[in-house]
Amino acid sequence: MTRAVRNFFLVLLYSFVSFHGGIAFAQGNTELENARQLNKQEIVDLIANKTVRYRITVGSRTDSDVNVEMNKITFTKTEEFGGNLSAFSTKSSTDGKWYVNDKSRLIRQYDRIAWGNKPFGVSVFENKGKYYWKIGEVFQELLSIE
Repeated sequence: MTRAVRNFFLVLLYSFVSFHGGIAFAQGNTELENARQLNKQEIVDLIANKTVRYRITVGSRTDSDVNVEMNKITFTKTEEFGGNLSAFSTKSSTDGKWYVNDKSRLIRQYDRIAWGNKPFGVSVFENKGKYYWKIGEVFQELLSIE
């Protein structure tokens, strides 16, 4: 009988914790889902001739193998008008040509077929004075833009 009561109590406790954890997670996503997406000119003005720093996760998704590293990309505007940029990074996978398309997405143009034929693109958002880019469904904070 004591074991059944203890198990019932633990199930109730874990349900309570996961319910409130889920609410907190949903509130965090809701806050960023209400962020304002920057338009083409705002993106160019924000990053042109500046270095963007952000965190990246390296390794597998298991707790023991995940490493968080800081990455930076320096964007240089390559023409007076338009959304074309060149980029340099300490990690060469982000080097090369970037542009902002008419749908307000920052696009990485690949130079080699081996890197893929589908361009990498992100949307850029602002929320409460902080900037983020959205990769798929994940918002990633841009820690500094200098």
